[in-house]
Amino acid sequence: MDASSFKKINFGESSAEKEKAHSPNLLLEGFLDERGDINEVIAGARFLIYGQKGSGKSAICSRVELIADSRNLSVKTYTLERLNYNAFEGMDAKKEAPEIKNTRSWEMVLHTALLGMYSNDPNLKSISGKKKAKQVIKELQRLNILPIDDIYSLVKKVSKSELTANVEVIKYKNETQKKFDYTKLYDNLRVAVNDSQPSKKCILFIDGLDSVITTRDNQKNVLSGLLRASKIINEEMQTNSINVKIVVLCRTDLLNMLSDPNKQKIIDDYGLELNWYQHGLEHININLIKLLNLRAKTSLEKEIDIFSEFFPKTTGNKETFKFILDYTRYIPRDLIRLMNEIKKMYVKPMQKNHFITAIKEYSSNYLYGEIRDELLGIAESEKQVEDIFNLLSEMKKYRTSQVELQHKAKELGIDVNVENMLPLLFNIGAIGNVKVINGKNIYSFKFRERRTVFSPKDEIVIHLALQNLLKVRGGYENVKEIDYD
Repeated sequence: MDASSFKKINFGESSAEKEKAHSPNLLLEGFLDERGDINEVIAGARFLIYGQKGSGKSAICSRVELIADSRNLSVKTYTLERLNYNAFEGMDAKKEAPEIKNTRSWEMVLHTALLGMYSNDPNLKSISGKKKAKQVIKELQRLNILPIDDIYSLVKKVSKSELTANVEVIKYKNETQKKFDYTKLYDNLRVAVNDSQPSKKCILFIDGLDSVITTRDNQKNVLSGLLRASKIINEEMQTNSINVKIVVLCRTDLLNMLSDPNKQKIIDDYGLELNWYQHGLEHININLIKLLNLRAKTSLEKEIDIFSEFFPKTTGNKETFKFILDYTRYIPRDLIRLMNEIKKMYVKPMQKNHFITAIKEYSSNYLYGEIRDELLGIAESEKQVEDIFNLLSEMKKYRTSQVELQHKAKELGIDVNVENMLPLLFNIGAIGNVKVINGKNIYSFKFRERRTVFSPKDEIVIHLALQNLLKVRGGYENVKEIDYD
């Protein structure tokens, strides 16, 4: 095939939301589902989908939305991008421990969101025959809680300050209460949801946790409450055979920050991890390459291996597929963005300098900003993020150590907390650890070993794609030496 064929390939967009709007066929025909994740999300017990930012969490949500009609599903997605965590403080007047209070508050929010889905179902059935859901839905509409625009407004509407300011009397089952009672509201919401059988399987996605990652304890407590509430409701729905499921999409580093005694049990019993790193396989058997080939097939309408058809077997003393993958963090978003840069300047035959030019564009136009965005919110300040990158650049080498960085920061007068920033960089794949064992460099990166943790005693190595960008010694010339495998 000639160069024009390669340029016809639509590898994908920067986000699943954009693909859904502009290239839905990529989520229908170009979606790789080797493990059967979609069926697990729709019909299985696992409700917590977690992975690195860009690993495909939102792609699962978008695909389920696209196939909803064919699978007789009712799907709704809410994001937490604008969520006001302080509103949870006013959602229950009782003085209870945060883990109980936040769980109960989330149950109220999620039950209300489910009733919002029920309100659009003309064939909703009442299990008891008393039509409790319809009664409560009517009351929620009277209180202007339904319909729901987003989670942000829903939390605000059911907060104590909002309701008590605007509602003097609330009625349930012909009872008139002169005093607002959260316990009564909670009970009625729960009973209404559990007394109903929707005509279609209802799947409620909670997304956008990538945007709310934080180090503040109140936000961690609220998000921990979301996991517990989702577990409680899902188990109740499954026990009662009600066609309802809540699915939470969570970034791995945020999940690791949550301090909940039952978190690991929730992960073990109900977690679905998106981990794309594979080692020691032929390129055609690596899932990331399969994803590219599948998307090439949707564009060219034929089975094809793009690495055999369009690229040289080796580049820079490595097999070309590995040369390319090592400039990513082994996640779909990185790889798709890099392939789009390669496509812009593709010629046949491709040579090393063509790849390097594409990598430079990818590093400066995408990866640096992506990593910077991931650090914001978990770092002490935006200035700390800028300062740590400036410090790494000032070192003028791709391998260094925590001690060296601390000395250099003091020498240059850069006020950056190196001890705090390095683990954050490690957790998002911007740096790795390296140590010498039997004369061989052994590299450790989070994206290839999910359970590994940063070691301040070992040297650090800057990710390949950031080296040239930061103008440190080595850059692309050390591509053979830095063999992550």
